[in-house]
Amino acid sequence: MTPRRYLTILLIGAVSLIAIGAYFYREVNRIPVRIAESDETMLKTDSMRHVFKVTLLNGRAYEAYLSYIHTGNPDELKKAVNFSKASIGFAASAYIDDDALKSRVIPIIRRNLEITESISTPEEAASHLAHFEQNMADVYRETEHIEQDIWVSFLEDFVRFQTGEKRALIAYKFSAALAGAILLIMLFFFFRQRSLIRIIEAREHDLEELIELRNEELNLLRETQAAAEAADRAKTEFLALMSHELRTPLNAIVGFSEIVKRGDQKWVSHEKTTEYAAAIHSASMHLLHVINDILDLAKIEAGQIQLDESQIELSRLIQRAELLIRQRAQEKGQILRADLDPSLPMLIADERLVFQILINLLTNAVKFTGQRGEIVAFAALSGDGGLDLGVRDNGIGIEEADLTKVMQPFGQLRQNSSVTHEGTGLGLPLSRRFAELHEASVSIESRVGEGTTVTVHFPASRVVERPVVLNEPVAAESL
Repeated sequence: MTPRRYLTILLIGAVSLIAIGAYFYREVNRIPVRIAESDETMLKTDSMRHVFKVTLLNGRAYEAYLSYIHTGNPDELKKAVNFSKASIGFAASAYIDDDALKSRVIPIIRRNLEITESISTPEEAASHLAHFEQNMADVYRETEHIEQDIWVSFLEDFVRFQTGEKRALIAYKFSAALAGAILLIMLFFFFRQRSLIRIIEAREHDLEELIELRNEELNLLRETQAAAEAADRAKTEFLALMSHELRTPLNAIVGFSEIVKRGDQKWVSHEKTTEYAAAIHSASMHLLHVINDILDLAKIEAGQIQLDESQIELSRLIQRAELLIRQRAQEKGQILRADLDPSLPMLIADERLVFQILINLLTNAVKFTGQRGEIVAFAALSGDGGLDLGVRDNGIGIEEADLTKVMQPFGQLRQNSSVTHEGTGLGLPLSRRFAELHEASVSIESRVGEGTTVTVHFPASRVVERPVVLNEPVAAESL
């Protein structure tokens, strides 16, 4: 081998060693950079969590503030104060370089905290509600902007990391190609390359999991915000609905009583007085029904309803319910009838609540069934040994998409121009709650224009066989 060839080999080896040395020097220098990138990623992760916690706690403060307006419970006002302070605490401890939460969100939360700490009555709280809600909207807007900024920065870091790793991989392969003439160096680069690929894949896998986790947190945040907005809309709709439902009978009561009070002989004759008294009584009963529905729902939510159970004869209970509904049905020319199992057993339940379920179902059926329609109250044993109690009609029916809504409190289908009936929308939700107290379930089958069937299924544990009586005629009752 000539000296020139030795010189060429030495030159190739030297270049390869220099390339390898430069590569290792570069990789060693990148270690602090990678550590800094990891720390920065963790800080941004903590920042995202702080934004989520601030938004969640601020929403809890808003719910407690609304609850204080509706209930007047001072504990709810204290909760609103505590949640606002906790939200400020999380915002103050956030790891954000530009202190976005501290400079843009904390002042808004402080304004709501000052409002909450300054009020002493529900009326005063209601007068500040619009300002409070505006501050809430500002908080959601600012936190959403901060969250977007953090997420964009995180994506930029991820892209920058991928680009850097790809460049490192290219440099490594280039170094390995330069060291191809030396077998030992080639083997070393081969194993080093495999190790680096595993590290990159592991890091990419970790980043993918982190992205997935961030997406889940963002979805949860959006769901929480949507739930808070839905709750706010529901409360607003409830207040508007209650304003109408309470003012209408109250206006009738005040108006007719004012006429009687003035004693003008032109308007207050014996016949007119009787008519006014009937109108005042009707409006009072409607107002009492609305208030009782709201109070019953509140008691159920608070867990204050206790069952007074006894053995109930459903045929007798259906007859009682029919006496209350008959006049309304007759005014619309509707047919009421019963479809009862001849061997109908006794039911262990709270008679008052089961009776209220029947009244609610029959009232809805009469309300949403047209002239000369047919309404059937039925009771029969089910295949699993339980008992089915329900009402079916051939009324206007319910869209399948609205079946879930009608089971929610105040969930009336007022967007449907064909439904113009008054009411609080508590009939079906209350019936479901009363049924759940008896371990029963409520199901609805309905088709638009064909009618609706609502069934309450009581479990077999609440069914008791009727004592055997010889020579007792058994027949279905007819309403």
